[in-house]
Amino acid sequence: MSGVSEAERVRGRLQATIDHVAQQYGARKLCLALALAEGFQFQLVSCNSPRAAAALQLWLEQAVAIERGTPVRLERRSPYPLDPSAAGPASLDATELVELVLGGLLGPAKGGDCFYVVDASRAKPRDADAWRALL
Repeated sequence: MSGVSEAERVRGRLQATIDHVAQQYGARKLCLALALAEGFQFQLVSCNSPRAAAALQLWLEQAVAIERGTPVRLERRSPYPLDPSAAGPASLDATELVELVLGGLLGPAKGGDCFYVVDASRAKPRDADAWRALL
């Protein structure tokens, strides 16, 4: 296995979509809001496809760092792979989902600039009960 991360492999395949996302007014506005944020902020974003959601996440990690002038870390909390073409879990257990999504958020702060993404863009109707339990 090479030293290339999943995010970098996906970035290579989604570069055209990432470039398109970067041109969208709403994406640029979200980037600026995240770059200027201090402390806890909550942003809700709806994307028209898992591919667009993945591209937005990949773009934001770099774009927010550029806006801030300092590295930022994106921590993705999702049971689904970032790669929209990769298979996801067959089913979701509500308890496991709650632990996966909230577990890292409730622990001690890791320090440094970090933003968390809870990605449900690939959720299927069969996953609704697990996501409902989370909310």
